[in-house]
Amino acid sequence: MVSTESLVNDYVVLPGDADQSLLIEAVRRSTKDLAMPPDYALDREEVSVLERWVNDGAPWPTESVGTKVGAANIPTPRAFRPIEPVAPPSDTTAGADAHPIDAFVTSALDSAGLVPGPPADPRELVRRLYFDLTGLPPTIEAVERFAADPSDDAYAALVNELLARPAHGERMARQWLDVVRYAESNGFERDGDKPHAWRYRDWVVGAFNEDLSYDAFLTAQLAGDEQPEVARDAPIATGFWRLGEWDDEPNDPQQALFDELDDSLRTITEGMLGVTVGCARCHDHRFDPISQRDYFSFLDWFRNVEPYAEPQHELGSPVLTPVGATDEAIADWRADRAEQAERRRAEFDALLEPVHRRLLEEQLAGFDPAVAERARARFERALELPIEERRGYLLEQRLPNIDRVLHALTFLERQRAWVTLARIEEEGGLGDHEGDLRWALTVREREGEPLPTHLLRRGLASSPMERTRASTPGAIGLPAPAAPVDPSSSQGRRSLLASWITDHANPLTPRVWVNRIWQQHFGVGLVATPDDFGNTGTAASHPELLDWLASRFVEDGWSTKQLHRLIVTSDAYRRSSRSIDGRAEEIDPANSLLWRQRPRRLEAEMVSDSMLFASGELVTTLGGPSVHPRMPREVLAGQSRPGRGWAPPEHDAERRRALYVRVQRGLIDPLSQLFDRPLPTLPSGTRSVTNTAPQALHLLNGEFAGSRAYALAERVAREAGPRVEDQVVRAFELALSRRPDNVELEAGVDHLRRIALEVEGQSRSLRFEPRVPERIDNQYFEQAEGADLLAAPGGPWRSAAGQWGEPYNGTLAADRERGPRAVLEGELGSDFRFEGTLHFDRGTAGADLILRATDQAAAGGVIVSLDLAHGRLIVLEQATETRMVALFAGLPIAADSLPVELALNGDRLTIVVGPQEAGPLVVEGLTQLQPGSFAVATVKEGLEFSGATLTIDGRSVDLLPPALSSERTALESLCLVLLNSNEFLWLD
Repeated sequence: MVSTESLVNDYVVLPGDADQSLLIEAVRRSTKDLAMPPDYALDREEVSVLERWVNDGAPWPTESVGTKVGAANIPTPRAFRPIEPVAPPSDTTAGADAHPIDAFVTSALDSAGLVPGPPADPRELVRRLYFDLTGLPPTIEAVERFAADPSDDAYAALVNELLARPAHGERMARQWLDVVRYAESNGFERDGDKPHAWRYRDWVVGAFNEDLSYDAFLTAQLAGDEQPEVARDAPIATGFWRLGEWDDEPNDPQQALFDELDDSLRTITEGMLGVTVGCARCHDHRFDPISQRDYFSFLDWFRNVEPYAEPQHELGSPVLTPVGATDEAIADWRADRAEQAERRRAEFDALLEPVHRRLLEEQLAGFDPAVAERARARFERALELPIEERRGYLLEQRLPNIDRVLHALTFLERQRAWVTLARIEEEGGLGDHEGDLRWALTVREREGEPLPTHLLRRGLASSPMERTRASTPGAIGLPAPAAPVDPSSSQGRRSLLASWITDHANPLTPRVWVNRIWQQHFGVGLVATPDDFGNTGTAASHPELLDWLASRFVEDGWSTKQLHRLIVTSDAYRRSSRSIDGRAEEIDPANSLLWRQRPRRLEAEMVSDSMLFASGELVTTLGGPSVHPRMPREVLAGQSRPGRGWAPPEHDAERRRALYVRVQRGLIDPLSQLFDRPLPTLPSGTRSVTNTAPQALHLLNGEFAGSRAYALAERVAREAGPRVEDQVVRAFELALSRRPDNVELEAGVDHLRRIALEVEGQSRSLRFEPRVPERIDNQYFEQAEGADLLAAPGGPWRSAAGQWGEPYNGTLAADRERGPRAVLEGELGSDFRFEGTLHFDRGTAGADLILRATDQAAAGGVIVSLDLAHGRLIVLEQATETRMVALFAGLPIAADSLPVELALNGDRLTIVVGPQEAGPLVVEGLTQLQPGSFAVATVKEGLEFSGATLTIDGRSVDLLPPALSSERTALESLCLVLLNSNEFLWLD
């Protein structure tokens, strides 16, 4: 049906503005591509009639001027309507004294002719409750204690105990961080840092632990700068506005700004209200009664927020604020900043200035003395400029530039200079200084008169239409708050928006939050689409129960902890998840009526946290800066600057709860990705639950799971002693919070004995593997130690970082001849004999065996370099410089495995590669005679040694680290099996 509404929706007519309407442009035939009617032109009078009609508001015969766009013929979703008082049913089979939740649930079951399932076994129930409220498993002692007294009083006391634990806030925070798409980087290609974002995360943890009322919780995030009294550290909560993606180099800055605003709008409306208002950016919502005007009127509440910008530790920064800083602390910070700037300048100049002066004098040689003196004066002026301005000035004055100076440095000096420059660049220049102030990401309003908000044709910033004013969607049964009185400032707008969202009469906010908490305990919400309560979302399975819970939640002071108590003390929550009723399976296979609990797989963070808990490694420190567990090389390689924003693992980094691992948009660790943690790009109220082969492969073969199994086996052996039966029992207790039954005990003992026999007598190998890509970010390299760059076998082996150079785009590359290597420590000599088989990973381009290795940094010695890609063997000597001694081409070395024999005596080196019949390669006249050790390097991918033996000066040297006993290896295998079991990964 044609109407003004449809014409506006299709952007044909802009009521009140003929000059901006496509219809008028077409009938005027202003351009050849847009001419209507296509076959002839209207006369001028006919065009004038249409122009007057549009300027008068384009009324349709059946409409009045100003009809609201988007509201017609679309039903109002039930959730938009006010929450009606409702009482729990009293005439159900649950009885008159039933828990209110059970009264509603049983009523629905009665109507369907179904009966509720049996209660859960106490051991199953206590494990479920621990995970739901803390995200961690119970100990075997906690399980046994509850199993001995599963009374209602004991259960209620346990609920209160778990809600009081700090781990509860950590558990709740992870759910909220999904909703607000929390991340500590900007996304896009450079994926720059969002400094101090972790303070927002810690604020959320604290708010849940303190049971901050949910209305105050939301208000602090939306307007904590305007209402600092609403919560502890409320300004930190406004970091909420800074969590979204940010393009630091957009093609269209204005469009990017509205994309940023749209991101905030979607997070507020979907995360807090469960309404997909974002769908109305380009046109009226197709399914909900929300118009494009509603969209931009809602956006106007926060249109004047300062957009995100490159963070600087400055007092006037739009995105960073020193929270709670006194005048004295700020004065100290200013002094420290000036001192730091001078220190950085001195550090850089001390390295470069002597070489810079030499190059200047070389350039001025032969010049007229007066000209040379003026050039020297300009050079002295350049040294007074900030480093970031110096390059351009020197170019302008035609003096030796910093780039020429860097080129003139020695290799190690140049590496130091590039790392120093990179640090200055990453930290925002010489003037950026964090100091001891407590900085946080915060929100700030633009000063002066608020920016106007216009409807945008097709959502395009380049096509503004009429102006809109701050308001809320009229279809939601709550009037919009009054607009601010002062038109010259936007201060207070976000407070008004927060008051509307948290108004007791708002029908959406309590329903949405209650539904999220219900989902946490049942796997699926009463509304299965927690971010969409509109017409395209799923209808509530128990609408009266949802409304009763929402009303009760508000009556209880918006207390989230009280809401948890209410839900987990119901019989519905405490039911078994086992299906024993075939009729119920047939009538309600999806369990929408809640005749049983739902089995649920652990979330990604619970998987890693539970492994650490079982092994006894979990560090329970609360809060603090995010940590960086070791990130696989393949993941780092996916960045434009591998390693940027990440860091080598700190002490205990892999032992912290997963909540405290840095969330970087461009680097998602494999376990989180495989176990369905949502990407932090959009609000996400649900997590997928997939079962895939890569999950099993990762848990069986991944470094994290393997390390946890190793630590768990150590703990079991330490606590259980040598008796295998006791070891099996203790492994079950630690991993599964229960003891094995007789069948499991027998199977576990058989596993230990069988694996021990299989391992006994197996040959051992040595493995060397790069831990980073071929190029790595400057900042990552600066923080790295040798073991962060090359994985060595352990024991007598130690990794050395070697030399890196070839700076490009903020990265460094390993020097082919002096890069990372594993050095055999404590064994020095002059004469060497090595025999063994080298096994190369697919993609390994080369390997170096270094004899008489002297200095770990310079890697001096005699290098036998295997160039697998070209079938060559190169012999090099290294001291201060590198000298090629011999090159042998056309060798049969491009294979997966290669037998190698080396004998170095005095100045003579004998080499045999491949089959013995190939004959030896002999190199004589070597000059690198200084005693040294043995070292190994690998290029691109990894390699292993098998059957390797080494003698130095006639004495046999053990290359292998201390061996684990076959019994210990078998115990580690059993622990890995338990950590991979369904019982470990799923909740009943």
